[in-house]
Amino acid sequence: MSFTQTIDKHLNALCNNTQSKWVGSKYESIKKSPTTVKGDFGENLVVDLFKLIGRKVERINKGKGDFDVIEALTSTKYEIKLATEDVNGNFQFNGIKKEIGYDFVICIGVSPNDLWFNVFPKSKCNQLTVSMVKDGNETYKLTASKSTSSCWHVKPLNNEITFAMELEKYE
Repeated sequence: MSFTQTIDKHLNALCNNTQSKWVGSKYESIKKSPTTVKGDFGENLVVDLFKLIGRKVERINKGKGDFDVIEALTSTKYEIKLATEDVNGNFQFNGIKKEIGYDFVICIGVSPNDLWFNVFPKSKCNQLTVSMVKDGNETYKLTASKSTSSCWHVKPLNNEITFAMELEKYE
């Protein structure tokens, strides 16, 4: 067997082992997208959801900085996080900062054919303990489940009404 054939053999084995639940799914394009593109999708989606429920918001500095979106009437600041479903059916929302001036984190979870979400007050996010950096404390990971028995869980994002109802819990 030649060098090229050896590599091809292992590439084929890899391809056969990486067929996933995402292939041919509704949200496969999100799963395949680079991290920044995923983040932009999540931030733009949340802005449009706010607009659908009649709230005026603005995405700040293309989502770069202390928070991503601010609500005009209340000056409420939102950090938006998007994660795709992992192999265990959970969502790993990365890079949540405790020392930044936002009021809420809106987590958007993407499954192969469904969207999920939840809104977490900063005070709750301050309880996160899994650091993204070894021996560090700048950014944290929020692992959310679809099970409502978990204190960190996401809910189906079926329509703008479910989104509005969740926001109203904190008003």
